[in-house]
Amino acid sequence: MSNIQITENRLGKYSPEWFYNESQTSEWTAFTHKADELRKNFINLFGIEQLKSFSGRDLLTSLFYNDEGNKSNLCYMLEMDKDIREFFGGISGGSAYKFGLFFHKKLKDGLAVLLQNLYSLQNLRQYKKQKKYAMI
Repeated sequence: MSNIQITENRLGKYSPEWFYNESQTSEWTAFTHKADELRKNFINLFGIEQLKSFSGRDLLTSLFYNDEGNKSNLCYMLEMDKDIREFFGGISGGSAYKFGLFFHKKLKDGLAVLLQNLYSLQNLRQYKKQKKYAMI
């Protein structure tokens, strides 16, 4: 067991009391209320019950980037929404392939991208299996 002890600095910063007092300031209270509001809105848009109510194209356009320019889909909100990024962190950057399914402008099809990804995944699994057997 380690003999390291965590002690407060001379100003008392970073003690449990300091964190509690900081969390009670008007700035952090307002932040908490805004974060709760954003979370509730997010659940209203993408919660299980809401998603169960969609089918077909409505479900796809609610979740994934698409050709309709819809800025209230899940992928857009996670990647680009200013408030979501500010309060909860963002995943912007890279390509849309990180989402697995999206509307591909060149292919004009989301299913083709999903199938392409599944094919790549299958090839990766076969490659790893072959590499494993080659090491034996």
